[in-house]
Amino acid sequence: MRVVILGAAGRDFHNFNVVYRDDPAAEVIAFTAAQIPGIAGRRYPPALAGRLYPDGIPIIAEAEMGALVRSRGVDQVVFAYSDVPHAYVMRVASSGIRGVEGVTDKDLAAALLARELKADALLMLTDVEAVYLDWGAPGARAIAETTPRELRRHAFAPGSMGPKVEAACRFVETTRGCAGIGRLEDAAGILAGRRGTIVRSA
Repeated sequence: MRVVILGAAGRDFHNFNVVYRDDPAAEVIAFTAAQIPGIAGRRYPPALAGRLYPDGIPIIAEAEMGALVRSRGVDQVVFAYSDVPHAYVMRVASSGIRGVEGVTDKDLAAALLARELKADALLMLTDVEAVYLDWGAPGARAIAETTPRELRRHAFAPGSMGPKVEAACRFVETTRGCAGIGRLEDAAGILAGRRGTIVRSA
């Protein structure tokens, strides 16, 4: 998965360090420059970027993002600002990156926090009762219990269930705990393994 981190004032670097730095499944193509003067055209240094980025990571002007997304086949643009108005978010999101997933990383951040807290379980509560195969089709099937390996054989909607599935897989793979996805009102049942989708190690 190719990623551009759209951010400012160090929040983008922080998100990279805690979510992407050591993840071989993600390749961060670039950061965008904002709020810190004079950093466009420079690189996030290899010493901070880690072993997966021996040449560091380019920092580009925000205006160049759309062209980079198209030329490098970027899969995901991560918005890593804080305290900006909604109109600004919408303007940036529409600046030549149509069709590319944009996320706030809340699901992956939850998985990381749960891991750091040494939690036994991670629940991601939404308005859907479970993870479904063939969602929206007449033959859609809810998944009751599964493993990360099995989940990774399927594709899920990138803007909704996909990040939750990925976060669940990462949590289980790195902790050997369990993860659950389902409705808020079913939280107790999900934790008990009776509701929602439960993800466990094989």
